[in-house]
Amino acid sequence: MGDNRIAVVVADDDPAVREALADLIDSHPDLELVGLAINHEQAVRAAVDHRPQVVIMDVHMPRGDAPDSVRAIRDQVPEARVVALSAHGERETVLNMLAVGASGYLVKGTPAEEILEAIVRAARDQFSMSVELLADCAEPLRRAERASWRFEDLVGNRLEDSYLELLGHAPCGVLVVGPRGRIEYANAHIRHMFGYGSAELRDKRLRDLVPERYRTASEQLIGRVFTAPSAMSGRRRDGSEFPAQFSGGHLQGRSPAEWSSSPTSASCGRPRAGSASSSSPPRTRC
Repeated sequence: MGDNRIAVVVADDDPAVREALADLIDSHPDLELVGLAINHEQAVRAAVDHRPQVVIMDVHMPRGDAPDSVRAIRDQVPEARVVALSAHGERETVLNMLAVGASGYLVKGTPAEEILEAIVRAARDQFSMSVELLADCAEPLRRAERASWRFEDLVGNRLEDSYLELLGHAPCGVLVVGPRGRIEYANAHIRHMFGYGSAELRDKRLRDLVPERYRTASEQLIGRVFTAPSAMSGRRRDGSEFPAQFSGGHLQGRSPAEWSSSPTSASCGRPRAGSASSSSPPRTRC
């Protein structure tokens, strides 16, 4: 095989799931299985030993804690990306995993092709999560809006800067659009996706970031309380286009907008060249 395959470590304490994931990775010509683990300690050790591009990791395993494992992997193997896997999509667990830098969250039972896509996307620094799970995580924001709560009433203007800082580290692209329909904030993912600097994006409209055929649709989304992801296309600074999803919600008179590059999952980021992977190991415990 070529040297540009994506090296993957699989960590799951369920032997059947672990073997199924291993077989799935073996079936993909662009992926290479380099390690297996049955608990959190082994997951971290396998990541350090094999230096994979992606670790697909069961959240609920013995001998450790999932957020701590993600932190350890990201600290010791900065090039590795972690895709979380769980039998359930509890909101708190999902948010905790995203907060420590997981590059995706999949619920067991996700179709095989979507699991493979999430692994490939993670290797490209792109995020993957089902639209349904994303909507569930956004439910508290929708409830707050239905109750007519305003952001400054809940936490005060002092914390708005902290909130924007959090958006800056979000694993997906985020835009904040002001009352005049102009972009007031764009995080790093958005800048990478569209090829603009911060100053260049400020005061643009959403319609400036989509092809002409989508401009009316993008304007209609602004100001709504919450919008489910809509498949459109983004338009980069150089005029090239890419598949994208757009969703948004109301926040202190603004509309935070999330762009993604997959029509079936909430995902975003900037592709990067694949890196070399090590040889495939036998299927023994790490």
